[in-house]
Amino acid sequence: MSFIGQELRSGLNKLRRKPGFTVLSVLILGLGIGVNVSIFSAVNAVLLRPLPYSNPDELVMLSERNLKADLPKGPVSPATYIDWTQQAGSFQQIGYSRSATYSLTGSGAAAQIQIIIEGQSSDGAGTPRLNGRS
Repeated sequence: MSFIGQELRSGLNKLRRKPGFTVLSVLILGLGIGVNVSIFSAVNAVLLRPLPYSNPDELVMLSERNLKADLPKGPVSPATYIDWTQQAGSFQQIGYSRSATYSLTGSGAAAQIQIIIEGQSSDGAGTPRLNGRS
């Protein structure tokens, strides 16, 4: 135990003799720890934490593809969504969301507006909607 105490005293004495090096070392360590914490927080929020739904492992995303026109997969049309909700027995619930950006013109400069269309039942994937959002 005395060996560790001697080493600590020796290290502290060396740090006291060179205050510039000590301040720089503490700043670099603090910066490294801060960057590490912020990167982990971002990764945890985006990748590691489960989705805020009751059964996130049961969620799927559906899309449709036009084979006749040889188009890649794209958003589902409203008519297809209605057909799926009426005919699909494999899903407990099907939701729909689509957004589009339009230019609104008239008197003055044109303005960009974004419209979001959603269709689903009152509780989306096990999470109740907030007041004013349904």
